[in-house]
Amino acid sequence: LDQVWFCWRCEVSTPAPRSAFDSNEEYWKSFWEMSEFGVDPEDYDFFHAFFSSGLCPQTDEENEHWFHMPEKIIVYRGFCKTNGRLDGMSWTPDKEKAMWFARRHGNVQPTLAKGSIDKSEIAVVIIGREKEYIIPDISCFDEDSIAEEEI
Repeated sequence: LDQVWFCWRCEVSTPAPRSAFDSNEEYWKSFWEMSEFGVDPEDYDFFHAFFSSGLCPQTDEENEHWFHMPEKIIVYRGFCKTNGRLDGMSWTPDKEKAMWFARRHGNVQPTLAKGSIDKSEIAVVIIGREKEYIIPDISCFDEDSIAEEEI
């Protein structure tokens, strides 16, 4: 996965070239942050394994942020019900930001998911692009633990 391109509606979002990073892990983290429209479904399992592995580099700011989080966290995910994923990896504690994600690009059927997770179930915290991403261990959710509503 040294070079991944994702195109949706003829818009491409990629990070800097792999050579700009010291490791594959830094590159993959940057790719995730820069993927405005998500990653290709074929690469979803790869990224899920990457974030769950503990190999995703964390900045001092991200580590400090995780350290000060409460033991129980309410997280939200905004997505388009017609072509998005309820079980997606990017969640946020910011309900308004999740609603923005659900409605962006004029999405049909904007949907908000809400779940509660333990701090120990967080695989990665990413702070970038004026957003806070919480990537939980997806196995912590089941159908009964996520509330979903169209907005």
